[in-house]
Amino acid sequence: MDPVISDLNASPLRRLLPGLLDADTPHQERERIWDALQLWPSRQGVVLTLRERTPTGGLLHRLTDVDPDCVALVCGSEAVSIVPHCTSLRRFVQMTAGLRAGIGSTASVADLHLSYARSREALAFTDYGSPVSRAASYAELGALTLLARVPREELRRLPDLAAITVLDEEENGRAELEALEALCRTGTLRNAAKLLHLHHSSIAKRIRNVERALGYRLTDPLPKGSAYIALLALRLLKSGVHSEET
Repeated sequence: MDPVISDLNASPLRRLLPGLLDADTPHQERERIWDALQLWPSRQGVVLTLRERTPTGGLLHRLTDVDPDCVALVCGSEAVSIVPHCTSLRRFVQMTAGLRAGIGSTASVADLHLSYARSREALAFTDYGSPVSRAASYAELGALTLLARVPREELRRLPDLAAITVLDEEENGRAELEALEALCRTGTLRNAAKLLHLHHSSIAKRIRNVERALGYRLTDPLPKGSAYIALLALRLLKSGVHSEET
């Protein structure tokens, strides 16, 4: 069992909540645990796996302050939480330096273990950098989650990875990659500027620098997709997540 959900003490929440997330728990037992914890009546939830760069010791209270419906366990620098909706916690993570989160899919009580597994997959696509990169949703990533199953050496061969890596190491490169990610997520420069709370011209300048590094324009879906895949591959390589050693 994952260390986050095996760190127990005498409280009912910490004794019972791991059973909702453990893949080996029978469905009927999950239903019984849900009722024992008196959680929300919709009988659906979203699991988030969170990680702090440096443990603060107060993460549990901060999470429940942000969303009173949140139930969570914290073990060292990692936490797992279940909420009816992830909007509030996602915004909190995006605005909190040193914190990142993977967001699982909305699931019934019987399938909360799947939401938990998916939240951990999504976590691998996040980093502690900009607000746009601190939270990732399994549902939004879609087929991109398959990148985590690609062997490391294959990831290194991806087109555009070298250019993205150089940008990542330059003084202003992180800001430019932030703009790239915002553009790929939202589709337009204007929407990217709204997401990053920056002026349209600032985003446009950063994207022009990315285009020069890549050697092509980011005006169509395919080039955007190729650049975003390279960015996510770099993030996976830096995090050490890969399907196998080769």
